[in-house]
Formats: sequence, C-alpha cells, structure tokens
Amino acid sequence: MDRPIRSLPAVIVCITALLHGQDASVVRYDRYNDWAWGPGYKLKNDLVSLGVLPDRGGRAIAYKLGTCNFLYHQEYDVDNPIPANPIMMQGGVMTWPTPQDNWSNPSWPPPWSLIQQPYTAMVRHESADSVTVELTSAVEQWGAPGLRYRKLYTVYKKKLPHRVL
Repeated sequence: MDRPIRSLPAVIVCITALLHGQDASVVRYDRYNDWAWGPGYKLKNDLVSLGVLPDRGGRAIAYKLGTCNFLYHQEYDVDNPIPANPIMMQGGVMTWPTPQDNWSNPSWPPPWSLIQQPYTAMVRHESADSVTVELTSAVEQWGAPGLRYRKLYTVYKKKLPHRVL
C-alpha cells in the first residue's frame, strides 16, 4: 500500500538549511526561557538549538528542532529555582554511572555531585563550523567515590546531529 510522505516539508526545510546553513554559535544566558533555571548556554545552528544548564548537574535541558523540544521537562517546576525534591526535578538529560550496584547505596539516590550539583563550564571551542561547551563535575565522594564527569556538548554548522561525549 502506498502511503503519502507526511514529512516532506520537514525534509525540504532540513535540506535548505543544510545548503544555506548558519554558522554554529553559543550564547550564555542568565535564565533559560525566562524560567528560574540558569545560568546556562544555548548552542545552535539553523536547524537545532541545545540548551545546557551547568548549575543543574550539567544537563542538557532542551534539544530543539525549530520550536519542538525533544527533551522532557517538568512544566510545573520552571519557576522554582530550588525544587521541593531535587532528584525528581527538571527533566532533560541526566547521566548516571553504571552499574547501579556499584553505588555505595545501590538503590537510591544516584550520585549527587554527578547528577545535581553545579558543574564548572567553559566554551572550549568556538568557530564558524562548530561550537563546544565543556562541563566538569566535582569529584563524587559518596555514591561513586572518585568519579568525575566531563561533558562536551558540540553543535556543528550545517548539520542536524550534535555530539555529546
């Protein structure tokens, strides 16, 4: 059975943006989308934007194609700078060490300094072709002793994918 191509307009927009792509750029902001969350960084090109919050466990809070955010966030929490339950807040992308059995408390909560504490942040690379923001956690002392995360968020000119290391 032939089915109509419903995503053709999106494909045309993506191809057009790839042919005429805007330089990759990074902007530092004090509050993300006028929410109580910030400060942070917005990495973008013509196709995507990536919102990163160093003070919220170094997490990516928004990955947008146009205006559509592909990452979950809790709408009721956007005006709360410190949520009632910090472990269950915000959404976005959290990176937990595995296996969970190696945590000093293997059930809950996850290692605090890796998922919730502020990360140091710096723009590691910025050119017309790509931009990279580096976020570094404190050394975890409790849940996964001695472990530190370093996250690199990169957006490229004229490319839909981004890289997270």
